[in-house]
Amino acid sequence: MFIPAHELLRMPSRDVFSEDYNYYDALKHGTPLSLRDDDEVHYQKLEEAERSGLHSSIRKHGVQAPVHLAYVYPNMWDSPFMGGIPTGKKILFLQDGNHRVSAAHDIDENMEIPVEYFEDDTYL
Repeated sequence: MFIPAHELLRMPSRDVFSEDYNYYDALKHGTPLSLRDDDEVHYQKLEEAERSGLHSSIRKHGVQAPVHLAYVYPNMWDSPFMGGIPTGKKILFLQDGNHRVSAAHDIDENMEIPVEYFEDDTYL
């Protein structure tokens, strides 16, 4: 399956964090942040992709390795992995591939990126 870079950029990401932003509190209150919400993290990922050569590789060949999207429970203690009983709706997160998403979006915001979905609770 493929998703355009601009959609993935708006998806909640675990790489977005700060001293006053707590990932688990954000999940509980339904306010997780995306790369689009945090320019500093987005541009940091883009700069790292340019330095590593990933940006130029994506420009030539597109994104080859799928980014990982994971479903997580808003309250991690509800997860069967943590011994809980699932309650509430899971949230889809950009788990792995932030550099690829930032670079692809910079090149062409409509670039289709391969994705893999995980419902594996080891991603919590």
